[in-house]
Amino acid sequence: MEQGGSVEGEPGFRPQYGDGFYAAYVRDPDGNKLAFVCYDAGAPAARTQSKRQP
Repeated sequence: MEQGGSVEGEPGFRPQYGDGFYAAYVRDPDGNKLAFVCYDAGAPAARTQSKRQP
């Protein structure tokens, strides 16, 4: 962002796109929109619980 980009969507879960869909969006100085996505993020509590189970 220091070089002229802008935030187009704060990092967070996007349940409207499916369970575990976590994304952030930015726009670069040239105007291109970039998406950073994880499709199987799961809720933090769910990840912790699943790791504890044998």
